[in-house]
Amino acid sequence: MSYQTKPVRLASFESMIKSNWKTMLFKLLSKRRLQPTALEYVAIQQALQRGDEAMDLVVAWVMQNPQLHRQYFETALYQGTAKLPHDILVLQQFFRSIETPPTWLDPQKMQQAITFSHRLGINNGFVLRDLSLMVGYLYPGFNQVLLKTGALKK
Repeated sequence: MSYQTKPVRLASFESMIKSNWKTMLFKLLSKRRLQPTALEYVAIQQALQRGDEAMDLVVAWVMQNPQLHRQYFETALYQGTAKLPHDILVLQQFFRSIETPPTWLDPQKMQQAITFSHRLGINNGFVLRDLSLMVGYLYPGFNQVLLKTGALKK
């Protein structure tokens, strides 16, 4: 599939840029548009067509000896790679890559989001649930994975 082909799980750009009262409210509260720009849409489209190379390497390694390697993976996951009985390069590289914050992460914005969520108090379940529902409608492809697992039926 080329980057020019739109993944089936991605809503069309035309439907994403439509505005309604919810998107206008979000824009007012966040001082940012909810709808993606054309460049952001293309970036989302391309990201949906890429795999997770780092995790693919871990899965291939785990499948070489599933019982033992899964134990090693869970040890690294829950206790850190320092607790492994010996150096396992694939796990060290994987966890180093996911523990390193991405360059685009803005710690100040992250702190603002945390503060906002704390200020919502008991209402945060309603507000954050509704916001995630709106984003789910805007980017339906992300929900398809959950639907296929059956997790949303529980």
